[in-house]
Amino acid sequence: MEKDSKTTVAVERTTFAKLDRLAKANSVSKMEYITHAINYFEKYGINPVEHESPAQEMQKLIKRMDQVFAFLKKQETDLVRPAC
Repeated sequence: MEKDSKTTVAVERTTFAKLDRLAKANSVSKMEYITHAINYFEKYGINPVEHESPAQEMQKLIKRMDQVFAFLKKQETDLVRPAC
């Protein structure tokens, strides 16, 4: 079995500085950090190019759930009559 060969990727200095800071903060090498980040994006279907933040997506989901609960509450008051 052949070992994985390594390669280099050119990035801007500011991007390299961010990568260095993030890798150090997580106590991993830059290579490990990039590997984990790519695996994370792939596993969860996140496309970082679209710039959708997870917080925005959560807000959309919460809003939709609130709509469903409001619908159920309305149905309950309209259709379920208290037994008297």
